[in-house]
Amino acid sequence: MDLDAAVLALPEADEELAAFGLEQYRGLILNKGSLGVHTTHDGHDAFFWHNRFEHAFYQANSRANWGISKDAPSRSRIAKMPWIIPVISGAIEGVECWSVPGRKDVHPPSRNRLYILWRKGYLVFLEPYGEKRWRFSTAFPTAMNQIRDQFCRGGAKIWPYKEKAP
Repeated sequence: MDLDAAVLALPEADEELAAFGLEQYRGLILNKGSLGVHTTHDGHDAFFWHNRFEHAFYQANSRANWGISKDAPSRSRIAKMPWIIPVISGAIEGVECWSVPGRKDVHPPSRNRLYILWRKGYLVFLEPYGEKRWRFSTAFPTAMNQIRDQFCRGGAKIWPYKEKAP
């Protein structure tokens, strides 16, 4: 898959971005009405809900609000939305899947899946949703050092992409 060719052409006007992004999410990800069910690299089900759009594709308007609130659609997150399913399905060369710390308020603490496309600095997070089932949390591009220092901390690689033999 040519990732650069798959990037969405976004509307120029910021006020059109949220509606455009939601329309793309419904068309690209939600394949069962208000739900999307896709297969991970190892055959598990990944669930995508319609109400996850704002969490996954919005960001804070200012650095002061990072980690506190998400109040604006993110151009970079929406533009790369077509990458999500190929990344988690194992169709993109070079993707790794990591098991990383998740929620600490449950017993035992959960482990999330983090799919990393290192060459593009792109992440997809899935949270546990039963046995061999996952729910989509978010996806976004970020700096390489942030992936390594912040998101991989306490994690372990569980799957490196390997090209299939002809």
